[in-house]
Amino acid sequence: MPELPAQLCIVVPTFNERDNVAELVRRLERCLQGCRWEVMFVDDDSPDGTATAVRELAERVFAKDFEHAVELKKPLPAGWLDYLKEQIADHL
Repeated sequence: MPELPAQLCIVVPTFNERDNVAELVRRLERCLQGCRWEVMFVDDDSPDGTATAVRELAERVFAKDFEHAVELKKPLPAGWLDYLKEQIADHL
């Protein structure tokens, strides 16, 4: 049976948060038991290795989903917030 989609997507903007990403995921797991959720880290090219920490965590904890991850190396384009609102409007 295919896995059901997430009921909740948490978007976490990061900059120099390497030491905090694993703890955040542990707390989300504890708080959101019984809910199908996912977390999306959006890193702003942190020099401390935040993106690497997220990748390593994803490989250990969410390996099946990590293969579909997309890395953004450029700033988000103008209008991205409107696009995001349009995509999630039915879920609000």
